Amino acid sequence: MQVLLTQDYPQLGQKGHVVNVKAGYYRNYLMPKALARLATAIDVERHDKQEEVRIQQRQEMMSQAEKMAGKLNGQTIKLKEKASESGSLYSQVHEMEVAKMVCAQFDCAISATDVKFASPVKKVGEYQFSVRLTSDHKADMTLVVEAADAE
Repeated sequence: MQVLLTQDYPQLGQKGHVVNVKAGYYRNYLMPKALARLATAIDVERHDKQEEVRIQQRQEMMSQAEKMAGKLNGQTIKLKEKASESGSLYSQVHEMEVAKMVCAQFDCAISATDVKFASPVKKVGEYQFSVRLTSDHKADMTLVVEAADAE
């Protein structure tokens, strides 16, 4: 039986999706909790059109992510931080700082959660990190941390 979800439900889908469920599941669980209602022919048609649009948007997003991955892959970012004479930084370099630098330098929109370091950046040196653009695309980059000149 086809039902239209009236709320997001992780096991089935998002609000507005038309899904197939067993009659008992709908009658005993989804309907009493107002999670779904019976799908009409109009609902099914609307869902099919929306699904086509979603597929096109996803393909466009994937092509943009592929271009951005090609642009970012292998690039190096330089950062000057205050450090002691032994090379230890006074403050750790965080993903948010690196994400802002990548966005400013390469004109892209990434967040701190998209930047992943293999180890914390606490000393002067070179660090490899990855930038997740989508679930399928990522770019590997290098961060070079240098000691800032003391004034």
